[in-house]
Amino acid sequence: MSKKYNIKWRKKDRKKVTNTVRKFNAKITRTLKKHPEWENYLPERINVKDTISMIETRQDFNRILNSYERFMKKGAEMPFTSQTGIQTTTWEKREVGYKVAQINRARTLETKKADVSTYKGTMGSIESNNLKPKKYNIDKIKPREWEYYKRTVNKQVKARYKDAKVQKYKENYLRTIRENLGYGEKANELYDYVLKLDAKMMYDVYYDDPILEIQFISDPLPVDTIAEKALQHWKEL
Repeated sequence: MSKKYNIKWRKKDRKKVTNTVRKFNAKITRTLKKHPEWENYLPERINVKDTISMIETRQDFNRILNSYERFMKKGAEMPFTSQTGIQTTTWEKREVGYKVAQINRARTLETKKADVSTYKGTMGSIESNNLKPKKYNIDKIKPREWEYYKRTVNKQVKARYKDAKVQKYKENYLRTIRENLGYGEKANELYDYVLKLDAKMMYDVYYDDPILEIQFISDPLPVDTIAEKALQHWKEL
C-alpha cells in the first residue's frame, strides 16, 4: 500500500491539535452552563490521543481540525431535531453533509475516469454500484441508524479509504480467478503473476483494457484461453 501521504508530525501540528481539542471542549462546557437542556444534542468531548489516532495523512489533519474549528463558530452549537427524531447540532448536521459531498466528488472523478457501465461484466457492475453518489437526507435517517451512518461516512472520507479499496480490488480479482478459471496450468500462471503486481497499478489500468476484466461468466471461450489472454495483457502493461 502506498505511503506517499503519510503525515510527518511536527511540534506545531501537535500543538494545534491540543489547542483545537481544548477550545472544542471549552465550548461544550460553556454551552452546557447556559443551556443544560441541550446536553443530548451536543457532541461528545474529544481528546488529543483519539484525534491523533484518526489522522493518517495531511489531508486528514486539515479536514478533521477544520471541522472542529467550525464548531467554534457562533450558532454551530444550536440544537437540531430531524423529522425522524435525531437530536444533534447544526454543526454536526452540516459536517456530515460536507463529508458526503467530498465522497461524492471523489466518486464522480472515479466514474469519469472509469467510464463505468454494466457492459463490462460482473466486476464492472459491482464497481459501478460502489461509485453511485452517496445519499444524505437527515430527515429520512432513523435515529437508530444515525451513528452507523456517521461511521461509514467517516470511514469513506478518509484519504486512505481508496488505498483499502484498491487492495480489495486485487483480492477480489485473485479470488475470481480461482472461482471462475479454476486451478489449471494457465489459471495458476495468471494467478501467480497477478499476485506479484502492484494493487494500485492494477486498479488504474483495469478500466483501460477490457481483456483484463475477464468475462468470467458469459465468455464462451475456454478458461485456459481466457487466462492466457489476460496474462498476456498484464505482461504487456
